[in-house]
Amino acid sequence: VCHRKDEICLAKLKSGDKETFKIFYKLYASALYGSIFRDVKNKEKSNEILENTFLYAWQNISSFDESKSKIFTWLLKAGKAISNKGI
Repeated sequence: VCHRKDEICLAKLKSGDKETFKIFYKLYASALYGSIFRDVKNKEKSNEILENTFLYAWQNISSFDESKSKIFTWLLKAGKAISNKGI
């Protein structure tokens, strides 16, 4: 089982392991929501962006390169891009 944020068992995430993704969500959703809400200042829109960001992460985790950034930074960038697109 993965416990530390930066040691999330990336291989399991990249292989599509749903249980690991649930842990991933629990570790990062609250902090990511806070960041999104600070930008958007709307609960409904923030929740929508959060949902879309994790959907993006699920669909694109294989593109994450841990040598270039931390996973939370990658999520923040994805959330910001999704927010900017108005999705």
